[in-house]
Amino acid sequence: MVDESRYSRGVRQAALLIRRRWTVDVLTALAPGERRTSEIKGLVSGSVSDKVLAETLAKGVEYGLLERRVVQGRPGEPGTGVWYQLTAMGRSLLAALRPVAEWAQQWEQKLPHVPD
Repeated sequence: MVDESRYSRGVRQAALLIRRRWTVDVLTALAPGERRTSEIKGLVSGSVSDKVLAETLAKGVEYGLLERRVVQGRPGEPGTGVWYQLTAMGRSLLAALRPVAEWAQQWEQKLPHVPD
C-alpha cells in the first residue's frame, strides 16, 4: 500500500527539481550522451540565455542530476572545454517523466498551453 504522505512529498520534491524552465529540456538534450554547453544550448527548445543555462546546469550538478567534466587543452583543440552528462539519478528522472509526457500528449487539448 502506498503511504499517501510520502507519495505526495515525493511528487513535490520531484516537482521542485523540474520546475525550472529549462531543466527538462537540458535532461532531454543530454539523454543521448555527453555534450558541451554550446551543444546543449542549441538543442533546448526556445531561446535560453547563457546565464540562465549556466544556472540550470549548475543546479543540475548540485542536485545530482548532471555530472560536469572539464577537459583542459589549447583553445580550439578537439575535446577541450566543459562537458555535461546525465548521472544515474538524472537518467532515472528522465525515464520517470516519460509517462508524464505521454499523459500530457493524450490530454493536450484540455491542458493549458505551454510555450515551446
